Amino acid sequence: MFRQRKKTRRWKRSFRSRKKPTKEGFFARLKRSLLKTKENLGSGFISLFRGKKIDDDLFEELEEQLLIADVGVETTRKIIANLTEGASRKQLKDAEALYGLLKDEMGEILAKVDEPLNIEGKTPFVILMVGVNGVGKTTTIGKLARQFEQQGKISDAGGGGYFPRGGGRTATGLGTA
Repeated sequence: MFRQRKKTRRWKRSFRSRKKPTKEGFFARLKRSLLKTKENLGSGFISLFRGKKIDDDLFEELEEQLLIADVGVETTRKIIANLTEGASRKQLKDAEALYGLLKDEMGEILAKVDEPLNIEGKTPFVILMVGVNGVGKTTTIGKLARQFEQQGKISDAGGGGYFPRGGGRTATGLGTA
């Protein structure tokens, strides 16, 4: 009986001395995710183009890398189609020249739009937010609602969430003017 108490005390001491795992914050998770995407985009593509000839296999590998980097199916198809067309038009000799074409293509897609969102005279105006868990949809909706409210352009904002079986659908007001 005495020995069992020692074991219990020892277990309690080791349990108390363990550090509690710290919860990773939103920005830390976002930074980690973006770094992973950056690594997939950067190092994956550079090694993909180095010393290879331009053929169907290269385009298939490039398509796979774009999808792994979470570029999206539609955008990936557009990039591959434009690169295929550009490669045949320009008669590129090696894959490294195609890499420059890829950078130009992605630069065009990601170019900043300097045109403001114009919602005047288009009522009701709906902005649909879609994304996986934890990407900031609700935060963005709140920020947009506040900005529109300050500009006098919002009368009501609502958010909906889907909750599986038993939870039903709910809609909550995020803010009213």
